[in-house]
Amino acid sequence: MSRNNSEPTPTPSTGATPELPARRTARWMIAATLVASCNLLPAAPSAHAGRGDCGQPQSTGSRPTATDSLITLQTAVGLADCDLGVCDVNASCTINVTDALLLLQTSTGQSTSLSCTCPDIDPPAVCETFATKWGVTSPLVVEPDLPPPGTYNRPRGVAINDTGDVYIVDAASNRVQVTNTEGVFIIQFGSKGQGAGELDRPRSAAIAPDGSVWITDRSNHRIQKFGPAGGGLQQIGILGVAPGQFNSPQGVAIAPNGDIYVSDSGNNRIQKFDAAGNFISTWGTLGTAPGQFNSPRGIATDGVKVWVADSNNSRIQVFDTNGVFIDTWGALGSLLGNFRDPRGLAIDRYKRVYVSERTNHRVQVFTGDGTFITSIGGFGIGDGQFNSPRDVGVDSLGRVFVSDTENDRIQRFDCN
Repeated sequence: MSRNNSEPTPTPSTGATPELPARRTARWMIAATLVASCNLLPAAPSAHAGRGDCGQPQSTGSRPTATDSLITLQTAVGLADCDLGVCDVNASCTINVTDALLLLQTSTGQSTSLSCTCPDIDPPAVCETFATKWGVTSPLVVEPDLPPPGTYNRPRGVAINDTGDVYIVDAASNRVQVTNTEGVFIIQFGSKGQGAGELDRPRSAAIAPDGSVWITDRSNHRIQKFGPAGGGLQQIGILGVAPGQFNSPQGVAIAPNGDIYVSDSGNNRIQKFDAAGNFISTWGTLGTAPGQFNSPRGIATDGVKVWVADSNNSRIQVFDTNGVFIDTWGALGSLLGNFRDPRGLAIDRYKRVYVSERTNHRVQVFTGDGTFITSIGGFGIGDGQFNSPRDVGVDSLGRVFVSDTENDRIQRFDCN
């Protein structure tokens, strides 16, 4: 299914949570790993606490409880939306799950099945209130000298790890700067060159499950892996058209299992690698048909779907992880839901998709299936305004970070 938005005006967002279907009743089996110190206690007749009120144990088994723990429900096949569940002292596990039949396994191999037909849970509102900004324009320096930390020269990629470190690809300075979420400088790494750990016009960043950082090294036609504190660990690719080779790679995304997706912009394709960097597959050619690209840039994945900013075709395309086309939305324009040069992509834990637009100077937010939710920004130099934003990132709290490229700064947006 595809949608071509030919400029009908969507209803502008008022900041309210979009209306969702009242109930879904699909039931799937998903494998979930219990990573907290949960015990199995006798079944109780009461429903589990928490959003969704998932129902009674399916059989006369047990129900999971925990003490002072966090449970992460990790889907093995990605057929349901699982969030963090919080376990309190002597309380039943609060499990936030939609439409799922859960198999909870403890480290000892004991398990219990819960049969859930949960109503849809409205996600919280998008964080779109300006909170803070940091960065000023870098002074001119003679290479290989680097400008002072905290100054930027066309920042592009932005990615946030689980501990709140913000990785900012300071593109024209050929380095990556790391700050906290308030903009306080921590470290920097990279310098101009072709050697390991050196960069030439880097573009995007993505955080791997092990905490390492992958950077698209555009003019070196490769992607590089760095440790959390810098230090080049691995390089993939050279200039070319063969599998595993690149022509000006722009975007990179990491799946929960560590698979790496790269928007190979100059070759108008997407390439997929495993966590070790071994080539798996590729898809896409130059064109305007579904599954074709014209300079793909931003890319994001949840391990089930892959969203691609097809920049010069002014649209977002959606694929499964094998490159099978699923959907597309957007058309050239400035009305809400349309795009002019979409560049950066990010998804949050509710599978909402954030798109930074270079020429419309804004970030638009959609549901995972392309329904417009809200728009952030507009052209300018004031707080909450942008000049050619190239990328967007979302942290675990839902806060939105935007690389305000031509204003040489980073802006953060919080929830009300």
